[in-house]
Amino acid sequence: GLDLAMLYRYHRRIGEALEAERIELVRTKVGDRYVAEEIERRGCRLGGEQSGHIIFRGCSTTGDGLITTLQVLTILREEGRPLRELAARLPRYPQVLHSIPVRDPELFHRHERLREAISSLQARLDGVGRLLVRPSGTQPVIRLMVEGKDEALIREVGRELKGLIEQELG
Repeated sequence: GLDLAMLYRYHRRIGEALEAERIELVRTKVGDRYVAEEIERRGCRLGGEQSGHIIFRGCSTTGDGLITTLQVLTILREEGRPLRELAARLPRYPQVLHSIPVRDPELFHRHERLREAISSLQARLDGVGRLLVRPSGTQPVIRLMVEGKDEALIREVGRELKGLIEQELG
C-alpha cells in the first residue's frame, strides 16, 4: 500500500522531504474525515493535516495526540538521535495564512476576475512556491495559503490576493 495520505494544504517542505525518501504522498480534501477515508481506501500507513491531526492506520480513525507522541518517542528511541536533529532534515519554507471574511463564500467559485488573478499569481510562484485558495466549509471566510522559498515573494502574493478578495467579496 501507499505510505501516506495528507490533506492538500500540507507544507511543501514535507512533500519534498517525503519525495526524497521515496514516500508517496496522496492529497485529500480538507478535513480529517477525508484523510481517514483515504488511508483506508488506499491502505496508507498514516495520514494527517496541518492542524495536527495525525491518524495511524490500525490505531485509530481520528487524530490522537497521545498516539502521535508515543509514535514519535518510538522513532527517537529507534534512531538514537534527538528530535531537533531529525527535524533539521526538513527544508524550511515560509508560509502565509489568511482567513478573509466575505459576504458569501460561494461567490468565490463564480468570480472570473479572482480566477484570473489566482491563475496569474500561481504562474508567478511556479517552481518556487504554491498557492491554495478556497472557501471555508464552516465559516463565511475564504482561506488563503501561500508558501515558498522566497519569503518576500510569498508575502507580496498573499497581500495582493488578500486585498483583491476583500475588494471583490468582502
